[in-house]
Amino acid sequence: MDMLEVLRLGSNYFLGTLSTSVGQLKTLRNLDLKISQLSGTIPSELGELTLLTNLALAYNQFSGQIPKELGFLKNLEFLDMSKLHYFYWIQQLFGNKAYVHDFNSFCDTPFSPRFR
Repeated sequence: MDMLEVLRLGSNYFLGTLSTSVGQLKTLRNLDLKISQLSGTIPSELGELTLLTNLALAYNQFSGQIPKELGFLKNLEFLDMSKLHYFYWIQQLFGNKAYVHDFNSFCDTPFSPRFR
């Protein structure tokens, strides 16, 4: 999987936790896991995906805090964490980062500021 750039598994209703081995997908640019039944914590290893530009984790059952390592994703342009109830943590990690162009919070109405 040295060449995998896009992984779209959204709307498959997977059950269980997101494996920490996701951090080994170093060439990943787009990770879409929205609309599943993933639970547990969001792995800090996602922060190792330094090429990631799009991350969609919305409509899952994650708990705990957002790992601070996600704040190191310098190429991240789109973050969808709708319905995850992480608004405070999203603001803390990404709210003042100019490199995040769009992100959705837990609100029913998407919160999508444009930073330039």
